[in-house]
This record gives sequence, structure tokens and C-alpha cells, in this order.
Amino acid sequence: MTDAGRAGHLAELTEWIAAATAAHGGALTPDRLCDLVQRRLAVDGAVLVVAVDNGAFGTHSTGETGLRLAEWELTVGEGPLTTAWATSRPVLVPDLAEALAAGTWPLYAGAPGLAGIASVFAFPMTIGAIRLGALGVYRHTAGELSSLARADAVFFARVAMDLLISEPAVLTSPQIHQATGMVAVQLGTDVSSAFASLRARSFAEGRPLVDLADDVVARKVRFADPGRDLSPEDPDTGGESP
Repeated sequence: MTDAGRAGHLAELTEWIAAATAAHGGALTPDRLCDLVQRRLAVDGAVLVVAVDNGAFGTHSTGETGLRLAEWELTVGEGPLTTAWATSRPVLVPDLAEALAAGTWPLYAGAPGLAGIASVFAFPMTIGAIRLGALGVYRHTAGELSSLARADAVFFARVAMDLLISEPAVLTSPQIHQATGMVAVQLGTDVSSAFASLRARSFAEGRPLVDLADDVVARKVRFADPGRDLSPEDPDTGGESP
């Protein structure tokens, strides 16, 4: 496909997403995004995992199968979604049985609900060094995704990232600025990564970013890296949002 053809296709896909969203009330939610992915890519299911700073804040899916698979991955720490998240690269498994027989993801092989899943494809949601999670699709038949379907999946992953980080209130809310600085201290990271963590959690929990920021500032909610021991004496300071 030429550059002009690719641009035209993405413009059509953008219009399709907008029209499909408007037809169902005009609000694009994580679960609705999964539904659109399933419809557009003609797959049997789609799942979205929001995971930042070694913590999974939420999963969304077109059905129970996707949720069970995602939760199992998060439990055992391996699988296509977690690999895509960890490497920031798409993971394409056109024949899942063959991959598992070769010893890929031995713990993932025991996932409940895996029977009947023949192919899995996972696409990372990343912005530079910031990893926000992964978008996965699965089918009951083996086989490759077409190049066009893969391009669409990458675009849907970008849409998911836009949902995670876009929030008009960020531009005007000093509470969000302060909360971002506090999260940066708690996680021992920079403010860009801290803001991504803050936004990802609000997205996954389905609550306004301003409300979550209020709770962080009020010390009702605390972020912590599982590998870092935070004591009560650790400072919580304000800071600038990205």
C-alpha cells in the first residue's frame, strides 16, 4: 500500500470509529473500544490490559474468555500480552498450539479458557519509554492476521493510548500537577511516567482524573513500585505535570 493509500485508509478507519461510537451514545469507553476492534478485525475476541510501572490497573474485554486469559497472564507473568508490554513490540502467534508445544510460555499454557483459542496477536501501547499496556485479539482458527488487519490493530492501540492520556483538565488543574509530582516521588520515576501511571489508573478504574488526583493529594490513594520499599517517612511533594 502506498503512503497515500495508507493515509486514506487510516482516515476512513478514524471516521468509522467515530461513526460507530456516535451510534452507541457518543462515548468511547475501554469496553466499547474492544467491541470495535472485534468487529473491525473480524476476530473472535479482543482484550485491553492497562499496566504501568509493573502494576496492572485493569482489564477490559469483549467477553469472559479474554478477561480470564488476561488475568491469568497477569498472575503467572507470561504470555503474548505481557511479552508485548515488556518488549514494546507486537507479538504475533498465528498457531498457538505450535508455539506452546515448542515450550513458549509454559505457565501460560495452563490458562483457563485457553482451549479453543487457536491464534493470538498482541500489540503494545507505548509512548517512548512509557509502557501503558497492550491490546490483544484472539481467534478460534489458526492463521496469520492480514497486513491490513495488523495495521488496524496498531492504530487501535494508539487510540487506546490516546484515551489513556488525553484529559483537558490536565492543562488547568493544579491538583493534577501536584498529584503527578507526588506519584513521581512514590514511584521513584520522572513526571512523564508518573502522569502516565496516574492517567492509566483513572482510565482503568473508570473515574475522572481530577477525582483520582484529589485522593492522591489527600493521601487516600498511594502508588508504589512493588520492588521499592516505601516507608511512612518517604516525602510526598508536589511537582509539574508533563
